[in-house]
Amino acid sequence: MVYNMFFEYALGGSPLDLMNRYGGKIPERDVNCYTLMILEGLLDIHKKGYIHSNLKPGNILVFPLQHATRGKRYDTRFGFQGTRYYMSPELIVGEVTGTLDIWSLGCIVVQMITGRLLWDTCDGDELRDKLLR
Repeated sequence: MVYNMFFEYALGGSPLDLMNRYGGKIPERDVNCYTLMILEGLLDIHKKGYIHSNLKPGNILVFPLQHATRGKRYDTRFGFQGTRYYMSPELIVGEVTGTLDIWSLGCIVVQMITGRLLWDTCDGDELRDKLLR
């Protein structure tokens, strides 16, 4: 069984909201801070046996620590999913481990720094072929 987690509104929005606010790029000092916080969050969920499996800028919440609440968990049966531009080769071939979240985070870091998707010149089939090479 696969569990998907849904969280309430976060005061600071998402990294995608921040990129839009800053004109596409996030200042490097902030990228360093957000990356460390995301890594700490991933380490925590991976230790507990969970995998995000669809990590992308719009699926990460940014808020002051004092506003943190426990997320509500809903049982769903959607299976493992991913968003094309953040999907790891492992996820494409069905190897679902925590490494796919780390791959996705790398894609997010590149996007936060450059303001561009790492693979924005590829369509779905071309991207899949590149990732599997």
